[in-house]
Amino acid sequence: MSIKYTNKFNLDKPIYDWLTNDEYDHESDTISATTLLKSPRQVALQERHTDKIELDISDLVASRFGTAIHGSFAKALACKDVENNINYFKDEFDSFPKEIKEKIVEEYHKENMDE
Repeated sequence: MSIKYTNKFNLDKPIYDWLTNDEYDHESDTISATTLLKSPRQVALQERHTDKIELDISDLVASRFGTAIHGSFAKALACKDVENNINYFKDEFDSFPKEIKEKIVEEYHKENMDE
């Protein structure tokens, strides 16, 4: 079962392909932060009726830009030199609580010990 996409603005095929390409890893046993923001009724209805949902691709633009920005940030943090990345994202990183910053650096080092 999958969502049916419409293209009411007749966007070109490359744009259609980009917007309908969902790279998010939807784990069936995991609840995402976005899902937590939805009401239980909305989540249940969406799960039961996914095959009946129609979504215009123009409604996906903000989501895909968000995914692109998130992916870019994740790739930057995955570089070997985490300290340079922290400096690059200093303004954003400085706004994080100390415990979160420490956890990010700790997780990075755990994931990259084999490299």
